[in-house]
Amino acid sequence: MGLSVLNDVIDGLIVSAPPGFLPENNTIISYASDGSVKSRFSDDSWVLNSNELRAKSGTIFFLSECDLEAKIFVKYITYLLMFRKKGRRLSDRTLINYSGVVGVIAKFIFDRKCDYFLFFSNQELIKEFFSGASGWQKETAGSIFAALSKLDFSETGFKIVDCEKMFKLKGVDRVYREKLKQHPPLPTRIYSIILTRLSEKIIEWQEIKTEVMHLVSHSYLDKLWGRTKESKLYRKNKPVAGVIYPKFEDVCSENLANYLIKNGYLYSVRGLTSLIGDVQLAVKLTVQAYTGMRDDEASTLPLYCDHSKKFADDEVFWIDGFSTKMNNGQPAAASWITNSTAVDAVKIAQEIAVFISDLIDFDYKDETKNTPLFVSVGYLWGLRPESQRLQPGVLNLATMKKFRKWIQPKIEIDDIKELQQIDLHRAWSAESNFKVGSAWHFSSHQLRRSLAVYAHRSGIVSLPSLRRQLQHLTNAMTKYYARGALFALDFISPWNTDHFVFEWQNASSSSSAIGYIKNVLETDDSISGGHGSWVELRIKSDAQLLTQSRETIVKMFQRGDISYKETPIGGCTSTVGCHQPAINWLSLDCLKSNCKNMVCTSSKLSRLIKCQESFVNQLEVDSIEHKIEISALNVMYEAYKKLS
Repeated sequence: MGLSVLNDVIDGLIVSAPPGFLPENNTIISYASDGSVKSRFSDDSWVLNSNELRAKSGTIFFLSECDLEAKIFVKYITYLLMFRKKGRRLSDRTLINYSGVVGVIAKFIFDRKCDYFLFFSNQELIKEFFSGASGWQKETAGSIFAALSKLDFSETGFKIVDCEKMFKLKGVDRVYREKLKQHPPLPTRIYSIILTRLSEKIIEWQEIKTEVMHLVSHSYLDKLWGRTKESKLYRKNKPVAGVIYPKFEDVCSENLANYLIKNGYLYSVRGLTSLIGDVQLAVKLTVQAYTGMRDDEASTLPLYCDHSKKFADDEVFWIDGFSTKMNNGQPAAASWITNSTAVDAVKIAQEIAVFISDLIDFDYKDETKNTPLFVSVGYLWGLRPESQRLQPGVLNLATMKKFRKWIQPKIEIDDIKELQQIDLHRAWSAESNFKVGSAWHFSSHQLRRSLAVYAHRSGIVSLPSLRRQLQHLTNAMTKYYARGALFALDFISPWNTDHFVFEWQNASSSSSAIGYIKNVLETDDSISGGHGSWVELRIKSDAQLLTQSRETIVKMFQRGDISYKETPIGGCTSTVGCHQPAINWLSLDCLKSNCKNMVCTSSKLSRLIKCQESFVNQLEVDSIEHKIEISALNVMYEAYKKLS
């Protein structure tokens, strides 16, 4: 199996490359912040350094299943992508993914006993690879080919299939990317349960944290304290003669013991550190839930990332961190609007980070050390800081399976019905992940998608608990994230098109369409008003037309031909600003004039009437206020009669 185009020698191995092009063994790949060398070309792992806050996942490992030639091949292509690629530099995570797929390509070539670098110009081999690769591998390989095709032969030492053919090959599985975008928002019931469980985990931690930290601190400073004679640490550390070392059950309170056992934690010091890790994950998911951050963005938050500011009577909360997108090869600063719930959760993580830092005698106050928000609990087990920096913990649902099992609610039939409102043509119940009675397969990305869809005034969210959970955040995002918002540019860099704000803005039309379909087309309520009456007469009376109208309506919302905003009496479909004064929150003028954009629903109007009746009964009879509110109540009565 040859690497036989142009040859250099590395440790006696002949590899193809232009003379002098292939990096020397001692070529430096990355530096530490203190100027020392992190990685060289010859290393079997390259530590990336674009973001010091990233966890151990910021390392590329070259562990070939094939031969040394394959390893050199993977390193060579990875090097090109790191240092020779045209345009914007790739992020650490993207480089790791690309390197992994190059490894898959190397295994494919090895199995067929082909020349590694001739593969790139062999269209038949490339087609064979694409036909057998997974969707993710096809998409990633296509991006790798596109990047390499922009390099000259003199830069790479090998030819690559021409660009036009390459993009045809890249398109063989473009459907895969579209499918990735089809992550459904969480059904509102499941969404609310997950948010509630995260909140409960944090509240419970507040009640036991003092004792947990006390026990962990003692056990860290004295390796025999709180451990049984059978434990590895007890056997490893010689006990002092005559000293009595308490066991865990001797120092743990009954309340904490019950909590550990009830929640499935080990009844030991190790169980306490696992609990701390779970609390960190609960905080991280809470932050993602109320900001729309991606997983990497939340994982790499700095210690003091939370901020708030008063604007008149309005307090705005935001979190500062780093975008997954690179700006001139460096991780770019980014900010996310959030609410007090997320900020309070961040303070919990800060307490844990400071606790761990103090315990291992690490100066977290030194700003040059970039202490992360989610400091790894591994330091409680004896891990020592490298390069005078603390690493963030690896907090994800894939590895923390007990946490995943705890947070995932069971799917109910109403959840599937709600998903069908979102996408009528997708066979939700036929998919293995959406079986009634099974656990909802939860991923943190669903929090981003759900927030983008539900944090709008579209009337989708009818569940009272979820409305309360999202109310203040919806108001803040409407104020700061909406297109043309006065303060939007303070939070968003125009080049950072990956920021959550754009997903939130793009979801506005689909969110409004879903709210309209749910509350107007498919409601069991009687509806009236200019628009409501038209729907009753022209659409809802014809089942076939109703189904067809769903498709048409979604397109109309996307084009901006129609809008929908929830109101106290139902909804408004006006695409321009309403001329009614802001103080007229009861929509009385709309009711009086039977506004052409109004949708009035019987259930909402009934609730409004009851509230108004209660308010009127509290007023002094024959007072001016009483007369005004009675007049408003009579308008509601008249409108309700038309619905009866």
